Amino acid sequence: MFICQIADSPFGKLDGKLFSPIASVRLRALQIAPELARLNCSVNVVPIETVNDRISEGRFFDADIFVLQKMLHDVSPLLDQIMVANKPIVVNVCDDIASAPHLRDFYPNLLKRADIVTASSESLASRLKEFTSAEIIVIPDSVELQKGHARAPEGDRLELIWFGRSSNIHPLMEVLPSLQDLAWGAELGLTIVSDLPDSLLSDIRQRAGKILIKNEEWSPATLSTALERTDIAILPLSDSVSDMAKSSNRLQEALWAGRCVVATENPSNAVFSDSAFLSDDIAEGIRAALADKGETLRRIELGQQSIASASTPEALAPIWQEAFQKASKIRQGKPAGASFMRTRLNLGCGDKPMPGYVNVDIASSRKDRSPDVLSDLRDLSHFKDGVADEIIAIHVIEHFYRWEIDALLKEWCRVLRPGGTLTLECPNIITACEELLRNPALAKNADADGSEAMWPLYGDPSWHDPLMLPHLLPPHRGIDPVL
Repeated sequence: MFICQIADSPFGKLDGKLFSPIASVRLRALQIAPELARLNCSVNVVPIETVNDRISEGRFFDADIFVLQKMLHDVSPLLDQIMVANKPIVVNVCDDIASAPHLRDFYPNLLKRADIVTASSESLASRLKEFTSAEIIVIPDSVELQKGHARAPEGDRLELIWFGRSSNIHPLMEVLPSLQDLAWGAELGLTIVSDLPDSLLSDIRQRAGKILIKNEEWSPATLSTALERTDIAILPLSDSVSDMAKSSNRLQEALWAGRCVVATENPSNAVFSDSAFLSDDIAEGIRAALADKGETLRRIELGQQSIASASTPEALAPIWQEAFQKASKIRQGKPAGASFMRTRLNLGCGDKPMPGYVNVDIASSRKDRSPDVLSDLRDLSHFKDGVADEIIAIHVIEHFYRWEIDALLKEWCRVLRPGGTLTLECPNIITACEELLRNPALAKNADADGSEAMWPLYGDPSWHDPLMLPHLLPPHRGIDPVL
């Protein structure tokens, strides 16, 4: 099975391996890929910005299944192309789209096209049901650090750690005053592993009072080293709906490193109720962890056992494989090219791609506008027979030679379903000639003054593109005119 994982994420190399700063891409794609390979599932992680190039090279649709990782904008036209190719689609969701306006605007469109939806927690899965009728499979995030030696807090100094994105740090800031009351020797330290700006770090130190704050920029290696010297990881959450639906990946990462975890009690963390100290009062949770070190050590070891069986790449790869196989069976039961909506093609879109259409052009970009599919319009082999309900070609067909038209229209009609609509709009040559004769001096100009006279004959000169040169067409038989 060849799996294409599409991610809207920056990528780089870390220790010679592909790396993404987006946690869900790492924990749900990059970490799982090597284990899937052991199950004879080849995985290719594709940045969204390279998809058009891959399509134009003719190798994108070779995949057996397509998995959509975290997206930051609407890619529904791409999913429509995948559906036209009759390939299964898995949409992976790790954020509560109902409470995120920037995601709610387009994620429902993606979910409607999914054969299977995967979610990182049960609470998130329940929230997604209002957006999709597809089966939702809950698959936990993978751990990514090495398993550490379980150790309960000890010594005269208590070292705490918080890690995560700076956008998630406000619950920690709220609990800082209560942590100052912890009576533990002379010092209480807190390491924050994050991408904190200086202004926010200054605010945290002011709130922390006598707590010694240390800030380290996040990386897997930095986090691993910081956890080694830590006694307790504290992971407070707000009572917002989005926080209630979050994955417990930070909690399990700290447990897997062998450290005690005190976290807010919420639905996603509930699976670790016997492994971590879950409390709405983080300070009380810390006191409970310090009161019985034997019980704390037992909880850490129990958590590591649970993670080993359910949240390592080795444990998760078969679950992902089963989800992919299920999506393939669901897609096989659908008609070829089946979509929840009409498939509409805009051929020769140029700099005017249209929403609701699969926009096709031979040029990779015009005025910084790119088509959804790069293709010579004489060869639409990206599309199966009869998949399009509608095809439009606005000021396009006149750019081909007269002897190409029969084969061209035959190819377009191949893609069009029986009874579908093909709309052709062409320049009016009679009007162009009349305009030229009416005012030859003005009409011959290369600017907009010549748009109704010379452009229909010679194309828009501003493009400096021979593809823009029109070729006069004869009447064509076999297509019913629509007036």
